[in-house]
Amino acid sequence: MRLTSFTDYALRLLLMVQEADGRLVTIEQAATRFQLSRANLMKVANELTASGFLTGVRGRSGGLKLAREAGSIRIGDVVRSMEPDFALVECLGGANECVISGACRLPRAFRKARQAFFDELDAVTLEDVAIRPFSPADLATPTRPADGGNSHQAMAERHVTDGDLTDAEFHVTSNDMNASDSRPYESPLRRAQAEATRERILQATADVLDETGGDEVMFDEIAKAAGVERRTVFRYFPNKTELLRAFWLWIGTRISPQILPSTLADLLDMPPRIFAGFDANENLIRASLHTASGRAMRLQTVPARREGFARVVETGLPDLPPFQRHEFEALAHLLVSASAWETLKDYAGLSGAEAGKTVSHALTLLLTAMRSQSRSAT
Repeated sequence: MRLTSFTDYALRLLLMVQEADGRLVTIEQAATRFQLSRANLMKVANELTASGFLTGVRGRSGGLKLAREAGSIRIGDVVRSMEPDFALVECLGGANECVISGACRLPRAFRKARQAFFDELDAVTLEDVAIRPFSPADLATPTRPADGGNSHQAMAERHVTDGDLTDAEFHVTSNDMNASDSRPYESPLRRAQAEATRERILQATADVLDETGGDEVMFDEIAKAAGVERRTVFRYFPNKTELLRAFWLWIGTRISPQILPSTLADLLDMPPRIFAGFDANENLIRASLHTASGRAMRLQTVPARREGFARVVETGLPDLPPFQRHEFEALAHLLVSASAWETLKDYAGLSGAEAGKTVSHALTLLLTAMRSQSRSAT
C-alpha cells in the first residue's frame, strides 16, 4: 500500500510547522523549502485546517500553526484524514463486483493487515517524528536577484512571504476554523443538525462494527455508511479512541436508559432489561467481549461501574458487615455482565430476558443467604 502525494505533502507541512516552534509558517516558505507547488500546498493546508490539525492566522503577519500540541497529533489520524480510501482490494471499496464476495476469506485478512498498519501509525505522534529544529535562516524569505523577473510578481511573492494570507490564497472561513471545536454550532437549528450528524456517525459505526465483527474501525468506511465526508467524522471524533468511547456509551444508552443502578432495587431488577438489550445488539456485544477495541472501551467504563456498584451496596446493605458487602458487590459485577449473558445464552440456551431473570433470582437468593448468615453470626 502506497500513500498519495497529498498525504506526503501534509506530513511534510506538519513537520515544518511543528519544528517552527511557535513561529507562523507561510505557504511560500513551505513551498520554497520542499520545492513543491504553492497551489498544491495550499490545498493541503486547507485540508489540514479543516481536519483540525492546523490553524490559519490571517493578515500580513499571518501563517500556519498547529491547532493542538504535537504530542496529541497521531500520524495515523493524519493519514486517515488525508487519504481518499484504504480499499486494498476491490471488495473493500464501494463498488464491489467480485463474484466470490461472501465466500472468500481474503477480505478479513486484508482488514487485519490494514488495521495493523494503522496500529503502528497510531502509536506515533508528530512530536515523535520531529525533524531537526529550523534555524531562523530556514524560515527566512529566499533572496531573489535584483532582475529576477516581473516586478509585480516579485512584489506579490514578497507579500505572501511576509505572511499575508488573502482569501484567494487561504480560503478557510471562520466557520472552518472552528469546525473542530466541541461546540461547532451557534443556534438551536445548528445544534439539532450537529446532534443528528453525530447520531448518524454513531449508527454508522454500529453498522460497520456489526459487519466486520468489531475487528477494526475505519473512518472512511464509517463516513461512507453515515453519508458524510471523512473530515466530518474527524470533527466530531478526532481519533479512534474518542469515537469508540462515545460509541460504547451510545450503545449502552440504547440498551437501557439506565445502565448503572441508583439503588439496590435497581441492581436486582436491571438484569432482565439489560440482557434483553444485549440480545437486540448481539453482534456488537459479542464484539465488545472478544475484540481488542471492545475490551479497551469496556475497561474505560470500569471506574464508573465500580463506583456505582459500591455506592449502591454500601447504602443498600448497611445491615451486612463490610466483608460480606464486598463479596456481594464482586458477585454482582460477575453476574450483571455481558460475559454472564453470553455464558447463559450459549451454554444454557436462555434468551436474554430469561438469563436476566435467572441472574436477578440468583442475586436475591445470595442476598437472603448473606443476611441470614449475618443474623446467625450475631
